[in-house]
Amino acid sequence: EESVDPLIYYETYNVMPLISIDTLDISSQDSLLIVQLNDDTYLYPSGGEYKRNVIIGSSDTLFTVTDNYSALSMGGDSPFVTRQPMYLRLGFSRIWKDEAIVVADLVTGFSDRFDSSSSWKLAIGTEIIRFNNKFLRLGYAFGGLTKRSMSLGYGQKIGNLFWDFGISFNGGYTLETAKGIDIAFGLIWKKN
Repeated sequence: EESVDPLIYYETYNVMPLISIDTLDISSQDSLLIVQLNDDTYLYPSGGEYKRNVIIGSSDTLFTVTDNYSALSMGGDSPFVTRQPMYLRLGFSRIWKDEAIVVADLVTGFSDRFDSSSSWKLAIGTEIIRFNNKFLRLGYAFGGLTKRSMSLGYGQKIGNLFWDFGISFNGGYTLETAKGIDIAFGLIWKKN
């Protein structure tokens, strides 16, 4: 009886991000599980259980992946190592009592991964608080991943309830020039 590859399936297994795999001794089994990402980094199998779940077809597959994480560990008491800090941030704010709050933020990351950008980003914003229990917000950002963006927001306090709504145009300053839109809504219950 000849084995047939399934038509539709999904795989589950643990991975770890790596910048390069050139110096690794990769087994033939592990080489089938390596995923190359768009930024030329890799997701490399890190050990544990591999499972191929067949949706259309037959014969699910289950085996144990080599524990590559411990082989690549740098040693020490803690098995988890990360570079700190992830961001360098400088900011200031100024409050005019019962009128407005103005803030500025200058930030950069140390890599272009996981929503971090090595490009500098300057963000400037204001929150107008002069209206009784109502808050208006406006902000602009220059640089970073989106290059430019504009944000608008409105909030209101009703008794102990604060509700907020915000929208951000990413990659542009208007709906027509934006390359993406973020929308946020929030509710906060605050005891007196």
